[in-house]
Parts: sequence; structure tokens; C-alpha cells
Amino acid sequence: MTYAFKKLIKLPKGSVVYAEAVYDNTANNPRNPHSPPMEVTYGWGTFNEMCNLVFEYLDYQTGDEQLDIYNTAKTNNR
Repeated sequence: MTYAFKKLIKLPKGSVVYAEAVYDNTANNPRNPHSPPMEVTYGWGTFNEMCNLVFEYLDYQTGDEQLDIYNTAKTNNR
């Protein structure tokens, strides 16, 4: 899944951002596609364990946190 905030967020200098992902590959997970469970390793396939954290950012300009990125014209100079 991909998530984007509706409005830009200004993070103070020195901020730390954490991400946590959980992959339940046990028989207790009713959505586990493998029965019995099998070893799963990192990879980009749909049956691999996939967690990738990507940040997109802009150099801050005053008022950026007021922009609605879903409704900003694509012709914006940003």
C-alpha cells in the first residue's frame, strides 16, 4: 500500500521518522496464502515479505503546509 498525506507536513530539523511493519507468516493468520506456512524472504514478488519505506520531500517554502497536493494544479512551479 502507498500512503500520502493530503497536505504537506513540515518536520522540524532533527526529526526522526520510524516505520514498523509486521508480516504474520503463521498458521494463525487466516490470510496467509500458504498452508502449511512456508519460509518467506525479502523480495518484490507478491508472495515475498515486502516492506519498503520511501520518503518524498521538498525543500520547505513558507506556506507549504497549506498546500492541498491533491487539488494543486499540475502546472504549479513546485
